[in-house]
Amino acid sequence: MIGSLNMKTLRWSALAAGLGIGWFEYRSHAKCEKQHAIEHQYHQQQLLIEDAKAAYARSKQPVRPPTESPLTLDEDNVEAYLTQLEKSA
Repeated sequence: MIGSLNMKTLRWSALAAGLGIGWFEYRSHAKCEKQHAIEHQYHQQQLLIEDAKAAYARSKQPVRPPTESPLTLDEDNVEAYLTQLEKSA
């Protein structure tokens, strides 16, 4: 009877210890997942802020007037224009 009582106590103690360890590991994993989700959300917000800053900078850049081509057509000198055009191509 005493041996059986000791065995039952040992089994219940092992069960309680297993439940305690399982609960501790569950909380540890839950904290890790929660922290990962927070970091992911923060990273996504940082990307959105960077994109918004880039878009704002692009919108505030002065509009450049179209540059004139270095090739100008003189009515008097069409052949010089054609040779200049061939050199640039």
